[in-house]
Amino acid sequence: MRILISYIHGWSLSGNPYDLPSVQRLVDATLAQQGINPAAIQISSQSVHMKDTRNYTFIQCAHQLMQTGWMQNGAGFDRHYAVCHSMGGLVARTMMVLGYRFDGVLTLNTPHHGTAGWTTGGSIVGSVFVGPGAQSMMNISQDLRWLNETDGPLRDRLYCLGVRCHGIGPVSLGPPIPWTHDNDTLIEYASQTAAGLGDAVRRYGTLVDYGVNFVPQACAATPGHPHNFVIDFAAEQGSGPFKFDNTPLRQAIVDCIRLH
Repeated sequence: MRILISYIHGWSLSGNPYDLPSVQRLVDATLAQQGINPAAIQISSQSVHMKDTRNYTFIQCAHQLMQTGWMQNGAGFDRHYAVCHSMGGLVARTMMVLGYRFDGVLTLNTPHHGTAGWTTGGSIVGSVFVGPGAQSMMNISQDLRWLNETDGPLRDRLYCLGVRCHGIGPVSLGPPIPWTHDNDTLIEYASQTAAGLGDAVRRYGTLVDYGVNFVPQACAATPGHPHNFVIDFAAEQGSGPFKFDNTPLRQAIVDCIRLH
């Protein structure tokens, strides 16, 4: 059986694309244990399109990938799967609504219900700075409302991983007190796991534990930020003083990418 896997990256402040090498290593290793060897992969960051996620909405990015012909619609393959980070998950869902074929879509830290409410005010005020891409992912986005009202019949193909984080918060009066964030500091856990979008969606959760260290805040580009931790360290169980259990992610890979 010939399997094609497409990796789709998410939004970045600069608009520039990025790869998911650690995720790819974990996917390859996990599938090898299942006796599955993908016949081919394709990576959105290598496309001449989807080069500017800052200035294009996730719907526009979906159209761009489909119109190039570069990201083939699974032609010549028995199965076609997508592994996506953040905004990339919304891109893949939109592509399916538009008729593109994915037999399964694994999303990592994707804002299925939008970015966290506390980011909305700042995003509106700084709309020129963050661009249409980030605006399309806000919890008040009309694009997001359209997607969630449209793709109901396709949700049995969704496998959504959410991330919580534990560590010292950004503000501490007196001795630092560890606390658990029910989000990745940008996207609430319920949004990452597509809560409320029906029982057909498969949901998985994991925790990044920073111990007695401060949880990186602000921009997702901050080294070690929990929003990017899973894609940066997917193939590891932790990094330095941080602890991360990738078992739920490996299970999501097995459930999503299969031969039957």
